[in-house]
Amino acid sequence: MIKKLLTSFALALALVSCSGYQIGNMGHPQIKRVSVGQLKNLSDEPRLALIVMDKLKEAIRQDGTYELVNAGEGRADAIIQGTIPQFSYRKVGFSRDDEEKKKYRVNNYRATVKFDYEVVTPKKLVIQKFSMTGNGDFSDGVSIEQNRREGLERAAYSMATKVVTQLAEGW
Repeated sequence: MIKKLLTSFALALALVSCSGYQIGNMGHPQIKRVSVGQLKNLSDEPRLALIVMDKLKEAIRQDGTYELVNAGEGRADAIIQGTIPQFSYRKVGFSRDDEEKKKYRVNNYRATVKFDYEVVTPKKLVIQKFSMTGNGDFSDGVSIEQNRREGLERAAYSMATKVVTQLAEGW
């Protein structure tokens, strides 16, 4: 009798403890296809909107919750559109200068991209409206401009994954 009671209790406990988990995606049931719409670049960085658009598309494909479709096809259930108001760079890592022991030089930087966006239906009904930031670190190697661009791409991808996660799980 006690063995049956303990077995029943263990089974009930196992079922209840797993009740908060969900198998499969957690996206909105009415959204199956997503597109990336128009992005406005208000920053001083040329082509930043193209980088952000590319990273948003990459993050949507990587996540797999929604199917990515072209914005002009008219098949999207939701469209991500927004503004990039700013980006910034700041110093985050220092090392001692070899020649002068009392001086330090910057050797690591952090790029930050801010994105104000909204997710709308094809009829322009706003579903979500948020602001996200992403960070990407880079160092001063042989080509600081190339490293700076890579840091900016890392920051854009970091921000894009947050946008897609919010879209997929923010319900």
